[in-house]
Amino acid sequence: MRVLVTGGAGFIGSQVVSALIEAGHDAWALDNLHPAAHAEAANRSGNRDAGDRLIVGDIRDRATVDAALAGADAVVHH
Repeated sequence: MRVLVTGGAGFIGSQVVSALIEAGHDAWALDNLHPAAHAEAANRSGNRDAGDRLIVGDIRDRATVDAALAGADAVVHH
């Protein structure tokens, strides 16, 4: 099952992504890496070690959400 985890680069979201992957699911994270929650990641212009499983974007942007949802079977929202 392909699962999109919003807020997936945060502490809880990243744990959910890891657990889903360990359970055999295809899990992806969508996160805007807001500096208030991700100061280190924003300063590095990185993705908090999510690798190619992170979509950087804002859930308030319809095009970003539409693209992130492509092929998703489920969403876990944080």
